[in-house]
Amino acid sequence: MDQSAKLNDEAGQTLLDASHYRISYFDRGSDQLVITFNSMGQILEDDFGRHFFKSINISQINVACSHKDFFQSLSRESFLQAVSSVIAQHSDIVFYGTSLGGYAAIYFGSLLNARILAIAPRLPIHNYMEGLRSYHPDIELLHTDLNQVNSMQNSVLVVFDPEDEADSKFVSYFLTGRKNTRLITLNGAGHFILKQLNAINMLGPCIEGFIRSGDFGEDAIDVSAFTQPRRAKAEAALNHGDLAAARIEIEYLIKIRTGHDPFMTPWGLVKQYVELCDEIDIELPHILPTEHATLSRRMGQPSTPQKMMEAIIKHNYLTCQYQACLSLAELARVRYPESQIARTYVDKARIVIGKIGPN
Repeated sequence: MDQSAKLNDEAGQTLLDASHYRISYFDRGSDQLVITFNSMGQILEDDFGRHFFKSINISQINVACSHKDFFQSLSRESFLQAVSSVIAQHSDIVFYGTSLGGYAAIYFGSLLNARILAIAPRLPIHNYMEGLRSYHPDIELLHTDLNQVNSMQNSVLVVFDPEDEADSKFVSYFLTGRKNTRLITLNGAGHFILKQLNAINMLGPCIEGFIRSGDFGEDAIDVSAFTQPRRAKAEAALNHGDLAAARIEIEYLIKIRTGHDPFMTPWGLVKQYVELCDEIDIELPHILPTEHATLSRRMGQPSTPQKMMEAIIKHNYLTCQYQACLSLAELARVRYPESQIARTYVDKARIVIGKIGPN
């Protein structure tokens, strides 16, 4: 059995299971224990970072919550009662999470004399988010306000991008002046810091370094490799007509983008790139397509097979996969004769292929 299969076969012990949250324990025989919290978009069956912590042999408790629960159904008392016997078996405790999970790591970690790593922490249901895109005022805040939570002598490390408005507000509202809190700023990283670090092969070293020794290793992070600087490089290359350089940056941006973060959605650059290729009459090289899941989010999670097919047709055209666009549009036109999108993109793809040839 290969290593990845072993990781996937790992079974955990359920410490607490309710309709809106689940706490699981993975005993790997280490003195250290990391307590992780799922981020938004994950479900009860997900365990944040499980494969990574398995690969470095660190025992783990994972806390998951259901969609739009935001950990509000889990009280600090219930959490502590569920995990206290496991915590007693370990000498070094680290709470860790990102985004919503980062908030939860601070909130629940304040109960114990533990180290806390919160990356881009965010609580979308709190009124500090009012006016921002991710605000969820429809969900009731049941937790004690973080400003009113008395913490023990724990050490908190917060990693965030001060240029991200929502994350900067969280730090300003909840953490300014908080004792034993250290801030690491990664300008240009945006909210999805884990994905940015992973793209430059720094995620594992940073997390493991903090868990084992308290050293996040921020001095080794090249912030110029993050999305915003590379987006600027793409724009500069396009403005100077350097298509080869622009393509490298655009492919990178498409590859790592997540959700609807404007700094990670380079479709405007793709459009400018395509228009420039067309203007100077050269063949359009293939641009790396996105993952299917990301495509689904971008297209609003199409609810029917027809809508999904139409979304992929548009995606193929936008990423210069004209032959794939044409083939799928022709098939969609047969299956769904009423589809205006299929008819439109058959014509559009044929025009481009007639000009540049099949790609």
